[in-house]
Amino acid sequence: MNVKDKVLQALEFDRGSYISGEALSEKLGVTRQYIWKAVKSLIAEGYDIDSSTNRGYRLSGKSDLLSAAIISSLTGANVYCFDSVASTNRTAKELYFTSGECVVAAERQTDGVKKDGSPFPSPRASGVYMTAAIEKNITVDNLQPFRSSCAQTVKTAIEHAAGCTAEIRDVDDIYVDDKKVCGILTECVLCAATMQTQCVFIGVGIYTGESGEIGALGNIESRETRNSLIADIYNNLKRI
Repeated sequence: MNVKDKVLQALEFDRGSYISGEALSEKLGVTRQYIWKAVKSLIAEGYDIDSSTNRGYRLSGKSDLLSAAIISSLTGANVYCFDSVASTNRTAKELYFTSGECVVAAERQTDGVKKDGSPFPSPRASGVYMTAAIEKNITVDNLQPFRSSCAQTVKTAIEHAAGCTAEIRDVDDIYVDDKKVCGILTECVLCAATMQTQCVFIGVGIYTGESGEIGALGNIESRETRNSLIADIYNNLKRI
């Protein structure tokens, strides 16, 4: 992890509180000049960081950019974050075959799909779009119960993040206040010899903001950052 990611991680873990440049310097074992350069770079990337001569640096509670470093620190997973991808499931499959288990998240998808193959609108700044590529040996007969377990896991994460009551419909869709706020698409690599999965790709799309692209669909107001929500979902999917 480079200095910039370490600074972001430190600010994230003390989000809302100031940390002095001196404290960051001692904690990370680099000069205050390196700390200043890292903060300057993070601000240029869009992070809302306050600075005060007497108090140091503070990551604003409004800052909610995706960060592979933060998600990785919360999960221990190999994490990839993108500004835009065609589909997080498709990207996760490509990365799995070169790098193994991973989490893929994107600010938007340009070609996301639902389980029936129809488009899944994925506008920027309006949601969590992620795929967890997890190695699991599941028999064909147990795929349906596994999908149900995934939906229950995501439902629980949504309820925890938004302080609401959610409902699962049609196995993979989650509703809040009678409006769909989340869709889940589970795909897998199947070993023909054993008829068991080698890896499952669990794509999750959760609307966390309003957008004309999602029409009459609902959205949640999360009390967590998107990074925390993604980490929560991944950690619990791994335990299934």
